[in-house]
Amino acid sequence: MNYRHVALWILGPAGAGKSTLSKCFAALGFAVIEQDRDAEAAMRRASLTLDTRVHSSEQAEQFRDLREQVAEKVWQERVSIG
Repeated sequence: MNYRHVALWILGPAGAGKSTLSKCFAALGFAVIEQDRDAEAAMRRASLTLDTRVHSSEQAEQFRDLREQVAEKVWQERVSIG
């Protein structure tokens, strides 16, 4: 049987049920990959506030770049471990 990799991105505000939904998918055998911890650390290193609502347009662009870099790093690590 051929299996295809499926990625689901779960986004939403605090209290929206992201963690609950992630637990449901984990129970079905999906691997849950959390990138928030790494992204928040990268933001702190870049001296960016975690509150993206107050970012200037330059900070918003920097935030997008950091998130993209972190996502790539996390996914590459996941691919290398199976």
